[in-house]
Amino acid sequence: MSFKRITRIISVLAALMILIFNEGCNHAPSDVVDVRPAAEITSGPMIDSVYEAHPLISVSISTEHNELKDDQILNFGVIDSDTNELTPILGNYQRTEALLTFTPSFALLPGITYQAQNLVSNTHTNYSFEQAHANTPTLEVKPNSDNLPANHLKFYLFFSQPMQQDTPWEHCKLYDVTTGNFVGRPFRHTDLWNPDGKRLTLWFHPGRQKTGVNLNVDLGAILEEGHEYELQISGLWQSLEGQPLGKDYRLPFTATKADHMQPDPSQWVLIAPESGTQQPLTIEFNERLDYAMLHNQPLTVTSGKTPIDCQIVPNTDSTKLELTPSDNWIPGTYSLNINPRLEDLAGNSIERPFEVDIQEVNAEQSKTTTITFTLAP
Repeated sequence: MSFKRITRIISVLAALMILIFNEGCNHAPSDVVDVRPAAEITSGPMIDSVYEAHPLISVSISTEHNELKDDQILNFGVIDSDTNELTPILGNYQRTEALLTFTPSFALLPGITYQAQNLVSNTHTNYSFEQAHANTPTLEVKPNSDNLPANHLKFYLFFSQPMQQDTPWEHCKLYDVTTGNFVGRPFRHTDLWNPDGKRLTLWFHPGRQKTGVNLNVDLGAILEEGHEYELQISGLWQSLEGQPLGKDYRLPFTATKADHMQPDPSQWVLIAPESGTQQPLTIEFNERLDYAMLHNQPLTVTSGKTPIDCQIVPNTDSTKLELTPSDNWIPGTYSLNINPRLEDLAGNSIERPFEVDIQEVNAEQSKTTTITFTLAP
């Protein structure tokens, strides 16, 4: 359990102790209370709303409740104002000897009335929060090339602010311009968000992009060589603050010949700097590599056993990068130690191709992961 979570639970326990003291003095407990940040102490479930869209809901429990399941004690969901019925939302329970807590799996939305129900004491607490002034989110997609291989695997969607994360593929479509039809179920239904909710990895389903696999045989490949496509992102997609993108995003591209070759560092072109300077070392690849991997320690530089501190900056289309040292280059031989998992756009890594022949599964398929260069005095 994280320190932040422990601190929040301790705060709730302290609040409950105050509650017990006040009830003993006043003999006037309140069964229902509307809570708006910050939450008030009530006899109903406690709601810690320090983070409005990510509240922590809790109730006091004892050994008498050991036989009850978590959702037989505490429920949290959206309350229907007409029927007064609760629709539970997904979340995670945590239980200690004195406290049962619930955290929603997804960020809550402003302007919606939620309700926490203590099913043991038959009390409840309503919760809502207002939308703060929100800026319109923006979107950038990588790769954004005019041409992508027919076995292309994934896009990265970069948003300017955290987005609503449930069922993101419902906001994404692939349109085959050549046939005039949308491609059916092209995306892998897996939520792959980074921790801050600003980047989504949107996969084409690997089972349809890999030759001979059941989905590829039954449904066909997602992309056909020579066809023109549009990746379409709905402008209705909202940020956590409830602000939509405002306009549809369209990325046109043409599917080219499928790429089944591994990236091969021995074929890369190195443009060496001059010793005694901080000129960058330029590495030119013979193809476009995975955008996110190039921005996440794709390689290291050493001189002998000494690591060289460098800033690594890939170019915008992921076809080359520059390494700029923090100190001047000195004459000598340097090694580039390359991450073997570095991939191209079709998922072929330096370590092995995306499509592996089962007859050669134990064969050594890795390309070289170390290349050297020498700087003269």
